[in-house]
Amino acid sequence: MVDILDRIEKRLKDVGISASAASLAAGLSKDAIRNIRRAKLQGIDAGVNIRTVEALAPVLKTSKAWLLGESDLPQERSGDRIPLFGIEELRDRRQEILAGKSGAANVAHSVQIPAPKGSLIATRLTDHSMSHLIPKGSVVLIDMSQMTLERRGVYAVSVRKGRIVLRMYEDKPDRFVPSSVIPGFEAYFDMQAIEVIGRAVAVYQEI
Repeated sequence: MVDILDRIEKRLKDVGISASAASLAAGLSKDAIRNIRRAKLQGIDAGVNIRTVEALAPVLKTSKAWLLGESDLPQERSGDRIPLFGIEELRDRRQEILAGKSGAANVAHSVQIPAPKGSLIATRLTDHSMSHLIPKGSVVLIDMSQMTLERRGVYAVSVRKGRIVLRMYEDKPDRFVPSSVIPGFEAYFDMQAIEVIGRAVAVYQEI
C-alpha cells in the first residue's frame, strides 16, 4: 500500500514549500499536513481524506493519482497552454473562459505548466499582498468555475471600481484579507460590493 504521507513529503521538498503554506494554499487548515504526520507518529491509520488529497495535488504540482499511488509520474504536464493575463483583466475574461474560449489568448501571453483541470486562467501577482502564501512575481492559476467560498481559500475578487485583487477568505465576520509579510494591504468587509472571479488553485514561482 502506498504511503500517501511519504509522497506528500517528497513533493513538499521538490516544490520547496512548507507544510503549513501548502495546507493554507490548498484551502485547508494550517495544520492539515501536520495532523497527518502526527497521526502516523501515533500509529493511527485513519487514512487521508480524498478531498484533502485533491486539494493538495495542484499546490504540490502533481496529480491526485500520483499521491494515491495510482500513477508513477509525479508531474503530469498538460498539453494545453493556459492564457496569461494581467490581474485586472480577469473580470473581463471570465465569461470567455467559462465558454471554453481559453485559446483566445495570444500564444505569447500564455504559459505551459502542469495544471489541474478546470476553467483556468493564469495571472502574475505583482505585489506582496499575499506574500505569506504567494511570493511576489508568482504565476497564479485561477479556476473561474470555483465560486463557493471556503475559509482560508484564496480568491480573485473584484472590489471598488472593478479593481481585481487576490485575497484569502475568512468568516466570522465574512471578509477577504491579505496574508502578507508587509503590513498595510487592505482587507475587504463589504461582501455586497465584492464579486468573486474565481479561486486560486495553484501557484508557480518558475515556469
